[in-house]
Amino acid sequence: MVAFLSARRRARWGPVVRVVLPIALLVVVVVASVSLLLSVSFRVPTGSVDFRLRPAWPGGRLVLPLGPAGALSLRTFRAPLDVIVEYRVSGDVASIAEAEDVVQGLGRIEQSARAAFTRFLWGRLIPLAVLGAAGGALVALAVPRRRPRLRGWRGAAVGVVAGLIVTVVAGGTVAGVALATVDETPAVQYSGLARHVPRLLPLVRQLESADGGGMSRLQAYVDGLETVARQIAGRNARPAREIVTRLLVASDIHMNAYGIRLASRLAAGEGTPVDAVVLAGDMTNFGSRYEARYFVERFDPAGAPVFMVGGNHEDRAAMAAFAGAGYTVLADDLVAVDGVRIYGRSDPLADDPAVDSDVAALARQSASLAAAVRALPEPPDVLAVHDGRQAADVAAWAVEDDVPLTVVYGNSHVPSIRRDGPVVLIDAGTGGASGYEQIGARRGDWYTFVLLDFAPAADGALVAVTTLAYSLDGRSRVEYLPMAE
Repeated sequence: MVAFLSARRRARWGPVVRVVLPIALLVVVVVASVSLLLSVSFRVPTGSVDFRLRPAWPGGRLVLPLGPAGALSLRTFRAPLDVIVEYRVSGDVASIAEAEDVVQGLGRIEQSARAAFTRFLWGRLIPLAVLGAAGGALVALAVPRRRPRLRGWRGAAVGVVAGLIVTVVAGGTVAGVALATVDETPAVQYSGLARHVPRLLPLVRQLESADGGGMSRLQAYVDGLETVARQIAGRNARPAREIVTRLLVASDIHMNAYGIRLASRLAAGEGTPVDAVVLAGDMTNFGSRYEARYFVERFDPAGAPVFMVGGNHEDRAAMAAFAGAGYTVLADDLVAVDGVRIYGRSDPLADDPAVDSDVAALARQSASLAAAVRALPEPPDVLAVHDGRQAADVAAWAVEDDVPLTVVYGNSHVPSIRRDGPVVLIDAGTGGASGYEQIGARRGDWYTFVLLDFAPAADGALVAVTTLAYSLDGRSRVEYLPMAE
């Protein structure tokens, strides 16, 4: 009778064991596998740190992602997995100085980070054990056995024990190999833009240090340029400063520390600041708000208003940061500075993460910009754009209708001054050469800025253009061009 009842129970629960149990175990295996590789966050002083494991061959790296700048890797042990470590600062770091303070404080949180990593490793034991037990039971159910007593629940139980044993042995082996091969002085590998770190950091420290000599030479450069400018122009040729409206035009600084500091010196002038600064785009390299804040914190316009248009290397975050700092972002706006009317529009990609110029978008904007300028009650004296192709139709209209117009732009990194009838086309070149990641790579790069002198009493007529240029190898030049016809 007992045997009969046992047979009936086996017949009743047999389908459950054969179908439902393997599915449940498979789900457990998947969940445990995902949990084993999930990122786990721990609170540490001034922020949080995330750890996660990543299968890799040969593996054994400690990887620190650096966002768009790439990644830093340390070859610390030998094992078929990498450890990804991401440290996040609490809140929003508002300045480079604050970020430097955080970096300086990383040593103080080392003990807390080590404790967090230990908790992370111990926490991996639970999903690892679940994975081994569920995997062992699944294998036991899938393999046909000749012994009836090891089928069904008994077989699953045996598989759980076997899976745990295999997991412990395998996990112990991996951990043992990793510990036995730990390198206390691992080789550092950089990827992405971070590969410039070994060369860039010492250079930036030298530039920013008071005794480094790099930035201290800028004043001598600028003083020399101004002296040469006076000698070339002559007191009788160049209009007196007090009777002109002077604009400083800078473009394509690309986060170059030298370029930012030199632009500040030029804005200050010889005790008489310029009347306004026009930034023609590409002040940043990747369009991040941190780059924009870095620029704003280090650029001193000497009290002059700053008008700007975004370039193809800007993005929405950077443009918002510039506007938040008090810069006037020209978006089909007509502003006046001591009688000189300025109009402008950003590059079509100024709010887009893409950086390769969109030729079709530039052509469309050229047509729409021409229509917008023609619809103004009075034409501007200065049109500011980032790419000269944005102003092609406006320039053609001004030439045809004999409308005086000065177009300022950049993007090409090649300074030039061209005149077509009443239209003067001024490419400001680049105030930062190839950007911060190329500082020092080519010592002969020229950094150029333009000073525009207007005569408000003569309906905002452009009377002179002064191009100032210098290079890191100590050369400098000034080109003074009177524009009176």
